[in-house]
Amino acid sequence: MGILLNGFMLYSQTGDNDKLVLKLPEYEIKNPVIYSLLDSLDMLSEECIFCLLNKPYFYDFYLIKKDSTIEISVGIKQDNCTFWEFNLKTAKKRGFFYHNDILVIVRSNSSVDHFFVSNNNSSKDFYYQKNVPIIGCKIPDYASLSYQYLEGELYKKGITRKCSKEPYFYRKIQEGDTWEFLLDECKCTEEILDYVDGKYVGELPKVGDELIIEYNLTDNKEVTMNRISHETMYPVKKPFFYYHNRITPIYQNGFYIGILF
Repeated sequence: MGILLNGFMLYSQTGDNDKLVLKLPEYEIKNPVIYSLLDSLDMLSEECIFCLLNKPYFYDFYLIKKDSTIEISVGIKQDNCTFWEFNLKTAKKRGFFYHNDILVIVRSNSSVDHFFVSNNNSSKDFYYQKNVPIIGCKIPDYASLSYQYLEGELYKKGITRKCSKEPYFYRKIQEGDTWEFLLDECKCTEEILDYVDGKYVGELPKVGDELIIEYNLTDNKEVTMNRISHETMYPVKKPFFYYHNRITPIYQNGFYIGILF
C-alpha cells in the first residue's frame, strides 16, 4: 500500500499504471510560521481552476538555506509527476504532511529542523499514475509565493504567481475511454461534449484523437467550459498570400510596379 503523489487525498497503489517515486518520512509542523504559509496557499487556491474543480493537486514547499537566511518557495501544483521524480531524489531532505486532506510535499537543500519534526516511523511509499488526464495550459499551470525567513521572522519577497484563468483539459482518446469516464475527468456536462467550437457533433473523438475542453474563470469564480478543436487550441499562422486566390503582377511601360489581388 502507498500514496499516489498526484492525489489530494490518500490513495493506494492500483497496478501497473503506477510508478514508485520514493519512500518519504512524515513531517510534523514545529514552527508556527508554516501555518501562515498554508493559509496563503489556501487563499491562492481559490483562484486555481483545478482546485475549484476538485482535480488532484498538492502543495509544494521548497526550502533553500543561504548563510543566515532561508528562502522558502510555496506553491500549488498539479503534475503527472515525472518532473517530481527528479526533484525529490535530488533534494537533501524531503518529506510530506497533510493539511486539510491536501498533500504537502517538502523539499530542502539542507536541514528542515527550523520548521518540521521528522517522524521516520511513518514513512510511506509514494507513487504517481502514468497517463492520468490533468488540467494544464500552454505553459505549466501553478501558483506560488516566495518568502525569506530570517532571525525567526518571515518576510514576503513580493513575488506571486497565480494560476492561469484560461487552462484546458487535454486527453488523447484511448481504447476503453467511455463517455462517463471523460465526463468525470474533465468535470463538464454531456452537452459540452456534444459540441465542438460551438457546432453540434454528438460524438467523441476516435481513438488517438484529442479531446480538449477549454476552461475560463469568471470574476465571480465561476468556471465556464467549452469543447474546442485542436486547430482552435493551436492555430497555425498562415502566410499572407494564403488568403488570396488570385495575385496578378502589374506592369507599366514594361516596368513592374506592383501586384493586383
